[in-house]
Amino acid sequence: MSNKMKIAGRLIGTVVCDLDGTLLPRGQKLPTKEAMDAFETLLDAGIRVIIASGRQYCNMHTLFGPLADRMIMVSENGTYAAYRGEVLLEEAMDNADGLAVIREIGERTAAGVWQQETAGAEDAAQAEDGMPDIVVATRSMRHLIPYHEAFAAHLHGHLGGRTEEIEDYAQIEEPFLQISVKYPKQVPACELEHYRTVYGERLALSDSGDGWMDVIRKGCGKGPALQEIADRMGFSTQEMMVFGDSGNDVGMFRIAGLRIGMNRGSDEIKALSDALCERVEDVLTKCAAQCSEGMLLQALTELYYVAGCEELSPEETRDDRMRQGSRIPESTARQIMDRAAERARALWYGSQAETPEGTKAAGIRDYPGIRAELEHFLRTGDFLDEWRSCGISLTDLIVWQVDHFKAYMDREENNRYHRERLFLEALENMLRLETDPEPVLRKLREESGQDQANADL
Repeated sequence: MSNKMKIAGRLIGTVVCDLDGTLLPRGQKLPTKEAMDAFETLLDAGIRVIIASGRQYCNMHTLFGPLADRMIMVSENGTYAAYRGEVLLEEAMDNADGLAVIREIGERTAAGVWQQETAGAEDAAQAEDGMPDIVVATRSMRHLIPYHEAFAAHLHGHLGGRTEEIEDYAQIEEPFLQISVKYPKQVPACELEHYRTVYGERLALSDSGDGWMDVIRKGCGKGPALQEIADRMGFSTQEMMVFGDSGNDVGMFRIAGLRIGMNRGSDEIKALSDALCERVEDVLTKCAAQCSEGMLLQALTELYYVAGCEELSPEETRDDRMRQGSRIPESTARQIMDRAAERARALWYGSQAETPEGTKAAGIRDYPGIRAELEHFLRTGDFLDEWRSCGISLTDLIVWQVDHFKAYMDREENNRYHRERLFLEALENMLRLETDPEPVLRKLREESGQDQANADL
């Protein structure tokens, strides 16, 4: 199932999020609970979630636990992608090109070329640390020569995944998906320019932030990967909302419909952004709230539809009723659904007519306690019965609506239909008790103990 939400005037059906520097600020190892909860709500609502990172696939998969198989993972800066165990794309460079870059990095570092060309005391200080750390990613694992013990420990501990320490990059037999070069401070601009000039016809290089220079096959990247996935799965990149912070996110920013950059992001990303944020969670949580409201309104509409199909067999399940259209004319079913949608909106949003006090009448979305009763019933099929309106509970209202409640509800025949109809009527009366209680309270006083269902309330 796919769905869409309206964000900043755009219909969004896919959320794409970078990891390091975006969802995970510097030093943060795991997504927050806020982010995980929001992702789960979006997925439940039928919104696609794509995680696009320079990290290794298995590490990304581990980060998101039980949600991982529901997400599309674009790893190694767009050279590898998978969904539910199926490989969507795999784009490797020529290993000879990768080895040539690695060899030249060593030669230029030993000769002090980039250190001399880089201006400023901070950049010059990088020379003290010698050879930049280099990580080669293949489909099965990462490979590195451990030039610096602390970096190797960071790679094993912080990033996780499978890492092999080697003596020579030439001994790697698998195709190179990505080469990541970690400079101690920042990527020297002269180095990025040099390798783009020399290898630009065959390789793509980007400054991924925090001292990382990433090297992949030319024509690859997050942008091309997302375009290929969109074409394959049949959705438009203009319906994507993307989050990113640095150079390796530029490609996906150029094709997305809505681009959210980080306040701490690069100038290039900020220039491409439609909006900036400090925390991805803040935006995701608002999106999730909108999706949650949409799902509840749809479920409420389905309840009213089922309750309105009086011609249907009571032995059928609710799903049977939602699917069936053969037992009643299509035009009748459509009328019932239109009426159900109208009643659901009225209950959820409230009346648009002004109250005597000059305000708009509220709906159940404005009362967390009544909303919780609805959510519990949709989730379990049972009554939560915790909220009190004017001291009256949901069960009190249902008992009032139907005398001999337990015996009636436990009867096998008519059980499903009447359970939902009576629940909706109780919700309507509970809302009336919150917005205009006196008429309901008066009827309760007058009719208490009478054997009649007040279906007209």
